[in-house]
Amino acid sequence: MTARPYLNQGAPDVNAPNVYVGRSKKKFRDVGCTLTAVAQAIRKLGVDGAATGVTVQTRCLAAWDKVEGSKTMPYAAGSAAAFVGVLGNGNGVVVHDKINLVEPKMHDVLIDSLKAGHPVLLLVDHDGKPGVDHWLCALALDGDDIVYADPDGGYEGRMSRTLLEGYSPNGRHRYKVLGIRVVTREA
Repeated sequence: MTARPYLNQGAPDVNAPNVYVGRSKKKFRDVGCTLTAVAQAIRKLGVDGAATGVTVQTRCLAAWDKVEGSKTMPYAAGSAAAFVGVLGNGNGVVVHDKINLVEPKMHDVLIDSLKAGHPVLLLVDHDGKPGVDHWLCALALDGDDIVYADPDGGYEGRMSRTLLEGYSPNGRHRYKVLGIRVVTREA
């Protein structure tokens, strides 16, 4: 398990763990994985080497206010996952539409994107528990493994590129990929 330079949603010097996510009462250390994974992708692409989950949130709040229906559903902790596509707006990247596990092309898109040097956001479940999802940032391929950054602690993790599952770097959870979002630079 390799710690930092990967982003940690709870690190006081990187993401200000006591900052609230959106306009909710939930803190980054508890629910900031989506924003932190997007920040990791921004860094991987070389768009902004100082990006953090907090800076991504700051830049995307203005974009959020332009989303139809956002006035009746304030940006909150759950909004980051529900509207992850908006997170690229104003941050120099494009977060592409989600491809779900049930779609036959998901595996090929994941592998091809990593081979092309594009980071990929991985939506994973925790231990097979429904509704307990987490976002990782896949960074590269290494033999039969996908190398990813886990915002839960800021560790490097690996999972089988064939099975698309494995244990979290800290050994607390079993992850299984449910869906992906490819991240590219803005044109």
